[in-house]
Amino acid sequence: MSKNQRNMPKNVLTTLALAGMMLGVVVAPAMAATGDFYDTNTNIHYSVPLSDGAKADIVSAYSKGDKFVKEQNGGVYLDYNSAYALFAAQVIGGASPQDAIITVANDPTLKVTIDPGNFSASVTSVSAINLTTAAGTAPTLPATVSANLSDGTAKSVNVTWAAIAPSSYATAGTTFTVTGTIANTTVTATANVKVNPASVLQISSTKANLVLGNLSVTVNDATKVAKVMVNNAQVSVTPLGNVYTVPITDITDYVVFVGTDGVNVVAQGATPALTASSKTYNGLLGFESVTVNNSSLVASVSIGGVSYVMGVAAGADGIAASVVDGTHIKVTGLTAAPATVILVPVSGSSVTI
Repeated sequence: MSKNQRNMPKNVLTTLALAGMMLGVVVAPAMAATGDFYDTNTNIHYSVPLSDGAKADIVSAYSKGDKFVKEQNGGVYLDYNSAYALFAAQVIGGASPQDAIITVANDPTLKVTIDPGNFSASVTSVSAINLTTAAGTAPTLPATVSANLSDGTAKSVNVTWAAIAPSSYATAGTTFTVTGTIANTTVTATANVKVNPASVLQISSTKANLVLGNLSVTVNDATKVAKVMVNNAQVSVTPLGNVYTVPITDITDYVVFVGTDGVNVVAQGATPALTASSKTYNGLLGFESVTVNNSSLVASVSIGGVSYVMGVAAGADGIAASVVDGTHIKVTGLTAAPATVILVPVSGSSVTI
């Protein structure tokens, strides 16, 4: 808010509020403005009609001092901050709102030049994601989510999640929601988390021997092991009792034991980054197949701004995402080949292909 606005009498402020204040066509009802806003601090373009979320974003950014340009009729752009300050000063000085509008409209110093191509569309909504976690284990939330933009497209954006209290995931069978913030918008991300029973498979100890090239892994019950993976590839290992001798070449090798309940238990290494190498659309059967380095790393798939969690049954639109094998996933129920497919991993950055 400018100094002039802060010093305005209460009745004038009320008049301006009724006129729309920041978001109304305060300086342009007689100029047939298109009404689009451009934030020159963040290079975000807000298109009309403005959603409630866009209005909230504009007011928030304006109150923080961001500089805005508003598109007027015929491709004319107005320095909105200065125009509004001049409008307020005119009204404070005794001019009627109508005369103040005319003064602003005829002031050539308020006209500016911008390239709309340098501005990106604003975020209008974010599809909620659905995750699961084992009781007693904090859920792994994705670093990015798929956001729907004002130009009808979707893109992956970074998200900062709120802290989660351990009590939220302490009891199996419960569900809870986590919210996340996204830079330069008041639109929030939402993660719905279901707490499953703790994995039936437990690893009690590991010991690496690089001379022999193996990792000795002791589990609670070998009958609960479905398969063993090393660097995303399944390996054949016969246990001796509850002890597995897994071939490795380095202590950074990613070794995962997959339980019979489908839960992964990491024995060594960090979760690798998700990558995708190709996608193929089958028009006859209406599905898209995507080749990835490890299908277990994919939490959800976003197509056209709609998020589909892996393994969840198709909804009203008939579309669902599922795992085919260790390196392939598919999205069924499609009527046309999607231009892009966004893969949201269990952790790390989203992948667009």
